[in-house]
Amino acid sequence: IAVALILIIIIVFSGKKQDSDVTTGANTEVIGLPDANETESTENPNALKEDAYPEINQLINTYFTALKNQDVETLSNIMETNGEIDEEKIRKEGEYIEDYRNIKCYTREGIVEGTYIVFPYYDIKFLNVDTLAPSMIWLYVCTNEDGSLYINKSTFDGEVAAYIDEVCNSEEA
Repeated sequence: IAVALILIIIIVFSGKKQDSDVTTGANTEVIGLPDANETESTENPNALKEDAYPEINQLINTYFTALKNQDVETLSNIMETNGEIDEEKIRKEGEYIEDYRNIKCYTREGIVEGTYIVFPYYDIKFLNVDTLAPSMIWLYVCTNEDGSLYINKSTFDGEVAAYIDEVCNSEEA
């Protein structure tokens, strides 16, 4: 009886040791994950970048502040259009908007050097409405010869228009 009891104890303990070896083997497989350098190299270089360009963020904040304040002069200094800025439209829209909040800029470089397609996400605070309305638009930002940025609201054609259309209709936009 004593010998049988010793054999049972040996079998039970040797079985537990094998189970723990299997578990340890499963834990060591996790070590094979790619390191940070490998993941960065597979990242999409054309992905939208959140708040990656401080000068673009400043331009977009200036734009929304000018819209809120119905400041046509500032808008004309930071925008290029095919014609005159529609002051009446800006004033009418401004009558109903109290504030633009939580502005985040998602940016992708354009096909022309010094250009960017920017998707500002923001919350609009309408007058007499407590709930903020989430919104997103796209803007085409260009660089002047002096290095300053401006919002280009002109009509686009050719490759630039096709690229803007492709980015705006992509899954990430």
